[in-house]
Amino acid sequence: MKYTYVALTAAILASTPAIAADFSSFEAETEAVSNTIKCPLPKVTKISGMPDLWGCILPGAEVVKVFVNAADGGRVENVKIMWNDWTRDTGYGLHTDKAMAEAWVTALATRYVSTQVQEVLTAFRGTSTVTIKGEGVSLKYTYFKGPAIDERLITVTAP
Repeated sequence: MKYTYVALTAAILASTPAIAADFSSFEAETEAVSNTIKCPLPKVTKISGMPDLWGCILPGAEVVKVFVNAADGGRVENVKIMWNDWTRDTGYGLHTDKAMAEAWVTALATRYVSTQVQEVLTAFRGTSTVTIKGEGVSLKYTYFKGPAIDERLITVTAP
């Protein structure tokens, strides 16, 4: 399994950046995000009366997750990448799938704010709320410390 992660990480980091986010089209953005992170098992959840939710959860410990939330009219509300960072070993190890979390963050940062990838990674590794403005998008990083899992979340929105 470790070799699969290494190969997948290399493929993600070698990806060419997309030209721009298409927050006007849920279908186009979910396809682009799926291709950007090389999502192994994308899934769209449809519930009557609620906006669609596209998700990709990294197999294994399922601690790295990317979501695209639809808005009314088939547009995109936001894109989120979350890493549930195990800080206490309860059987999953410490900092489970950290390399993949950072690879997905790098890939998505390259897509949305290609000139600020290092700034996004620095924020993602930290514990302070950070907002990064790009051309046509805003990334907000939040951190929540839990008793055994710290939640690291980046939310991408179009201003």
